[in-house]
Amino acid sequence: MDKVVIIRHGESEANRLGILSSMEGAYPLTEIGKQQAEMAGEQLKDLHFDGVISSPVLRTKQTAEIIARFLGLKVKIDRRVGEAGLGDLEGKDFRDMTSSDRWSYHMEPWESNVRRMKEAIDSYDGAYVIVSHALPIKAILCYYLSINDEDSCKGVEIRYASISGILINPRRVLSIGSIVLSDRFKKAFQVN
Repeated sequence: MDKVVIIRHGESEANRLGILSSMEGAYPLTEIGKQQAEMAGEQLKDLHFDGVISSPVLRTKQTAEIIARFLGLKVKIDRRVGEAGLGDLEGKDFRDMTSSDRWSYHMEPWESNVRRMKEAIDSYDGAYVIVSHALPIKAILCYYLSINDEDSCKGVEIRYASISGILINPRRVLSIGSIVLSDRFKKAFQVN
């Protein structure tokens, strides 16, 4: 990719219930989540993209489909942009997490999230929208900011249906978790 917009899915039933889940067919978007996805689509509708890529998880697919309608594009599923492996916390209430140590829960390592997101980005040409999940988005944003460890990125917040933008070459992050896009951001994604 030359440039990419990465969007977190809208609010889902799992989020509302506080459940950590990477299950592909469970926990659809809430009505609020659908509205959030529509707001993101509205922000992107006049910009140029070559495609929309989504995690296979239901909440991301639903978000991607809503956004794709605004862009007149189809959604391609790519497992590399899927939810972080949740290990022992799969299906559990996030408040059950007593440690921030991913290893203690057998969760997917930070570096693995970075690697697979980067592989996905590197395998497409052009400008794309990727709909993914908070941790993989945070990991790839920190990578492009040259922050290479999870502890240094813990304060980065990726809200529901928020938009982050990256120019791949030159390596520049245009936004992190934006809800309203700046003119500078929009100019980078306009048709030349």
